[in-house]
Amino acid sequence: MILVVKLRSQFSSQFVALALISVIYFSQFLALFIQGWTQLETSFSAVARVQEFCGATENENLPTEASPAPEHWPSRGHIALENLTASYALGAEPVLHGVTLDILAGAKSSLMACLLRMLEISPDSHIRFDGVDVATLPRQAVRVAVAVIPQHPFFLRMANIRDNLVPRRGERQQQQQQHSDDKILSVLSRLKMRDAVERMGGLDSPLDFDWLSQG
Repeated sequence: MILVVKLRSQFSSQFVALALISVIYFSQFLALFIQGWTQLETSFSAVARVQEFCGATENENLPTEASPAPEHWPSRGHIALENLTASYALGAEPVLHGVTLDILAGAKSSLMACLLRMLEISPDSHIRFDGVDVATLPRQAVRVAVAVIPQHPFFLRMANIRDNLVPRRGERQQQQQQHSDDKILSVLSRLKMRDAVERMGGLDSPLDFDWLSQG
């Protein structure tokens, strides 16, 4: 602009207008160039991290886990557990002790439906939760008491963490004051989630999906 003002007699108005338009668009092109360069560096960094993970991560397979999988396995879905004892890490305290179970192919979903009293069971069948035969209880009471947690979570949008943890908290508090903040925080402590919730801002903060594992 200084050059145009000082040397206005030497420049044609058409070229001045073209120069001004070029200057205006130059900043936009420069911003797009910087954005593209940044995305390119981020992409290369992601590739480098994947390569490092593939090369430096220790194989989780044990020496006894080297048999090749049969061709077209699994083909039916029959599951048989025999004296299963399992823990989350080698040497850790087992979370399953001597479990023996046989589930026929195609019966897993039916078994879960029976636990929630969604299928009709014979009079001589018994399903006991903590010693109580659910066949003697109203089906609605069983479905209220037994929580089924899917792998894909469901979140209440535009709601805080407290309302997502206890969706019907307001209605229940009017009746029996069942769920206080202390109880909610106590449950979060048992689940090792209290620190994560406090980092998100506490129970009154909006639920940020990016802070939590989807599993």
